[in-house]
Amino acid sequence: MSSYQLYVFLMCLVVFILLTSLSIFCIAVILRLSLRLINHGVDDKKIIDEHKKNQGKKRKTKYAKLFDYAFSGIICFVVLAMLVCSFVVKGNERAVVGNMPVYRIVNTGSMAKKNEKNTYLVKNGLDNQIQTFDLIKTERLPGEFELKLYDIVVYEVDDMLIVHRIVEIEEPNSTHPSCRHFKLQGDAVESPDRFPVLYSQMRAIYRDSRIPFIGSFIMFMQSPAGWLCALLVLVALLAMPILDSKLEKARKKRLQIYLDKQKPSNMHKGATVIILKDAEGKIAEISLDVLESNFEKYKTVDIRSLKKKGLVDEDCRKLRILAKGELKKPLVIKAHYLEPLAIKKIKQAGGQIVKIAPFVDKKIIRPRSMKAGGGANG
Repeated sequence: MSSYQLYVFLMCLVVFILLTSLSIFCIAVILRLSLRLINHGVDDKKIIDEHKKNQGKKRKTKYAKLFDYAFSGIICFVVLAMLVCSFVVKGNERAVVGNMPVYRIVNTGSMAKKNEKNTYLVKNGLDNQIQTFDLIKTERLPGEFELKLYDIVVYEVDDMLIVHRIVEIEEPNSTHPSCRHFKLQGDAVESPDRFPVLYSQMRAIYRDSRIPFIGSFIMFMQSPAGWLCALLVLVALLAMPILDSKLEKARKKRLQIYLDKQKPSNMHKGATVIILKDAEGKIAEISLDVLESNFEKYKTVDIRSLKKKGLVDEDCRKLRILAKGELKKPLVIKAHYLEPLAIKKIKQAGGQIVKIAPFVDKKIIRPRSMKAGGGANG
């Protein structure tokens, strides 16, 4: 790498770092704002509509995600392939062709079209022109006397590689008894190259195998700007799933809050009644038939176990047992309030009662709008 190329590379690197830092800052700000909007419910309608739309389409959603991953993988593969290809072409630019072919980029338009003055092109049906930025495949050069008129060869002059067509061959004579002289010319130019070319100057032969215009991308990828752009694309593709997962996690959390609100509460099934008692908090009332269906023999029933099973609200502080229903299994009941009939049924089933002080069994006055056994929040 020359000093100028090193300077260009360093400048591109500085610009890349600055742009990357600015991009990261902007993305972080946008991500933070997006998460804040989601957490504050601004996007709730959109999230809920999307959820309803995707109901029953989980398989399609899964396929969509797989498609996104596949697309990102393909982009990464293409970028890496172009980068590797650029290095390979750059490394083989001046290589001598051996058993393996060498691919080269055509940088000029001297072979791009037929010049009307080059009548030999039309007469001989020579339609294998090469466009600028074509990637051509060059093969091992045949022997000197195996080269034919109108072959396209790669030769070197003044430390430059040129791809032209042989338009005239001068056989060995008294002037050059041991070698042939070749006149070469580009199809798009009017006259042959200024000096004849010797076989020793030739490096390879072209046999009509090329990839159109891809050389422009490869040349860009060979430059420092191309390397840094490829790196930026790869970083972006790796960062996108991370950012998307954060947003998706926030959306799912917000959606779960909505779904939890839509779940029917046990209090609407006649299982529990929550009423306001005093400043100490809410009282959970639960009937014996609910305990019968939700607890196994000898299990302890208290406010904590009921919360774990989702039978009472989390903000309930006290427990009252109602006599509704039958209890046929022995349980350990820890409660603040029990109806007298509930105490009798618990003891008949072989259960135990642990009184939590202050233990009273006075009548609790409910609001007029609340019916016993109904469901309401205090």
